[in-house]
Amino acid sequence: MKYGIQLRPGSFKEILDQTLMAEKLGFDDVWYPDHLIYPTNPQIEWHELFVVLSYLVLHTKKINIASGVTDILRRNPAIIAQGFCSLDQLSRGRMILGIGAGEAMNLEICGIIEKAPVTKLDEGLKLIEELWKKDNETFKIKPKRIPIYIAGYRKRMLKLTKDHGDGWLPVAITPEEYSNSLRNILPIERSFDPTIVLSTLVSRNIEEAEKEMLPKARRNRYILTKLGYFNWSNSKEQNLLINEESKLIPKNEALRSVLLGNPTDIDLQIEEFAKKGCKHVVFGIGNKDNISTIKILGEEFIKKEKRIGDI
Repeated sequence: MKYGIQLRPGSFKEILDQTLMAEKLGFDDVWYPDHLIYPTNPQIEWHELFVVLSYLVLHTKKINIASGVTDILRRNPAIIAQGFCSLDQLSRGRMILGIGAGEAMNLEICGIIEKAPVTKLDEGLKLIEELWKKDNETFKIKPKRIPIYIAGYRKRMLKLTKDHGDGWLPVAITPEEYSNSLRNILPIERSFDPTIVLSTLVSRNIEEAEKEMLPKARRNRYILTKLGYFNWSNSKEQNLLINEESKLIPKNEALRSVLLGNPTDIDLQIEEFAKKGCKHVVFGIGNKDNISTIKILGEEFIKKEKRIGDI
């Protein structure tokens, strides 16, 4: 099993501190979200994706650096291709391109209205792949192979993942849904990394953790299964509706799409996803002190993997 950290936005120092702790402990990768704003916390600092990725690349040596995730509606796919070529050279091959169809919360600010986002993503991925080919003379700098991880859950996004992805990056799904969706992607002849981003709350008291995590888990499940992430906007009315209607999401369903409790509890929950084919977990930490939490998770799970590897 590989392990990564979904970076919490904030000041450059806060982002770098998380990354350096993850690198020190031996995590495989860090993932920085590409947002202009986030409805549940509009006051948070969101620094521009390529600025942050460049900053992290220059201050790290080993850990892989990923967009978690960007889209081709706000960013021209040729510019994404060029940017990741440059970052790949700067990082000496440590970049991961995480990409999805986009979200209304970011598109609205840009004045973008798109009725066929999955088709656009397919076209954009084809262009990126073409520009990265060795025999394409558009770019003089060429990546050896920047892995592409596609965030998506519905049938057409799974098809895109099968066609273009080196990894799959869903969020907020249960182990059973993970297994069923993965069947639509595999088998693939190329190397493929089934991954998942899981909201994570580390606590000695699992009952208190469940109580704290449940509203967020229900919201994420509602957005995924009822609304669709592409349609999630900055509208106060929509987000109030999400808060109310998500209360109807069954408790067990919501809590099976997150990680919570002490490290032993979390280990058992990860094992449920591993049994369904997951090989790479990205922790989206909900604890206020996320640096300490990264340390707890690293000491538990990274050391465990090293022990297994030594056997």
